[in-house]
Amino acid sequence: MSEVAERWGRNRKTVEMAIWNDQLQARQSGSIWLIDLSSARRRWGDGESTRLKRAA
Repeated sequence: MSEVAERWGRNRKTVEMAIWNDQLQARQSGSIWLIDLSSARRRWGDGESTRLKRAA
């Protein structure tokens, strides 16, 4: 969750809520969430361009 949050400039709670609201495809493996990056791209766009915009 932290890696997805950082890549798309979101906080962990936003990512967690997106999972619970079925806006992101994810599954849990032990204590780790495996998030489908294509669903994150559909939800928030390309993470690289988002991160670069926030840095500018």
